[in-house]
Amino acid sequence: MLCQSNVNVIANIIMKEEVEVEVEAKKSCCNTLGDCVYTEKPKKKTISCLCATPIKMCVRIDPPQTNATTLDDRLVKFWHIQPSTTVSPTIKRKEERDKAYGYTGVKDRIALRAKAMENIIFAVDALTEEQKWKISYNKSDFIVKCSFNGRECNVKHDFVEYLDPTYGACFTYGQKLGNITNERSGPAYGLRLEVFVNVTEYLPTTEAAGVRLTVHATDEQPFPDTLGFSAPTGFVSSFGIKLKSMVRLPAPYGDCVKEGKTEDFIYTKKAYNTEGCQRSCIQKHLSATCGCGDPRFPPYRESKNCPVDDPYKRECIKSEMHVATRDSKKLGCSCKQPCNQDVYSVSYSASRWPAIAGDLSGCPLGMSAHHCLGYKREQGSMIEVYFEQLNYESLLESEAYGWSNLLSDFGGQLGLWMGVSVITIGEVACFIFEMFISIFSAKRVKRRPARKSFSSSLRCSTDYNLNKDGFNLDN
Repeated sequence: MLCQSNVNVIANIIMKEEVEVEVEAKKSCCNTLGDCVYTEKPKKKTISCLCATPIKMCVRIDPPQTNATTLDDRLVKFWHIQPSTTVSPTIKRKEERDKAYGYTGVKDRIALRAKAMENIIFAVDALTEEQKWKISYNKSDFIVKCSFNGRECNVKHDFVEYLDPTYGACFTYGQKLGNITNERSGPAYGLRLEVFVNVTEYLPTTEAAGVRLTVHATDEQPFPDTLGFSAPTGFVSSFGIKLKSMVRLPAPYGDCVKEGKTEDFIYTKKAYNTEGCQRSCIQKHLSATCGCGDPRFPPYRESKNCPVDDPYKRECIKSEMHVATRDSKKLGCSCKQPCNQDVYSVSYSASRWPAIAGDLSGCPLGMSAHHCLGYKREQGSMIEVYFEQLNYESLLESEAYGWSNLLSDFGGQLGLWMGVSVITIGEVACFIFEMFISIFSAKRVKRRPARKSFSSSLRCSTDYNLNKDGFNLDN
């Protein structure tokens, strides 16, 4: 317990059999960090205290363990004090936080920055959605200009807001508009955006200046951290897209699923896809094993994500993530391809932007054209997303060997190896039928005189004709 230097404390020591000390305080002088508590009203204490004037501290005097009665014998010499092995709660808590943050032993700046970005994701996840939006950009500040199909678009109405764990505020175009079509292909008739990134407000952990773009179907969950493209500041980033419509066959011909979305799917408002299924499977495993989930994914059902300063849960997530990625069969999840899927292939190109100084829109008032050019190249970017062709590629799966092929091959093989045809089979059937008819009807028919055969009549007629012409047929 510490006494402040501007407070006077009078201690009257009264030696008794219990060796108690009565301490009289004129007013409060020591804080709650010590062993003795002083009040405005003096009262007897069972613990002896003495105000040591040279060092200006309150010294606790325990009851004597020996026969020593003088105060000098009872005071412990400082060279006899052994160092304490008990770690204070404050220091222990700090060590646990350092262990959870993962900075210990890491010296590489790239590794430190990656670890800091991960800790920020964990820390921001503890905030409410309202608090997250307060520290994020809104649509009007981020998107300065917008046009689609050669016409101006409404930024507030045409874009849907979304909070991504890694990139923060994201905005999706076309989800509210339903089915929208392009009249022509090319950059001028696609989606054109001028964005303002405001580099001056970037955190020290941010490595690149620009935006992140993902092309996906309107009913699918975007994954900019793995399936996105980066567009830097000071350039026109052009993204040409092509659509591939894929229709797969389910069992027994293929291995796709028509309705793969289950109750374990963490992206509840989006359609099923393999990436979302794999993340749902991992999050389910982490929630069951560690008691909390990874903040980079949405929470699994009613469970919560792990805090940033818990070293044991952070270590659990790290180890179980390795298990989930290296040996996914143990998780018992099956993420099959959907039977109907639209896939967009993207080609990227870029050029310097703005080309020349002259357009002062978007720059602070009073800025010269030359400085405005540098300002836009540092703080802004132009994005173009368009269809390269107004057609799409359709990939349809069909059975490799159907019933028609089976019957055709069966007839061909039967004719080849048995030498029969449909006419031959009919003739054999008619022969057997006539044979049975002849056998059963032969008993009822009476025997009639024998008639000359056709060969005998023909022979007799021939002999007669030859004799009539004067030929001698005798030997």
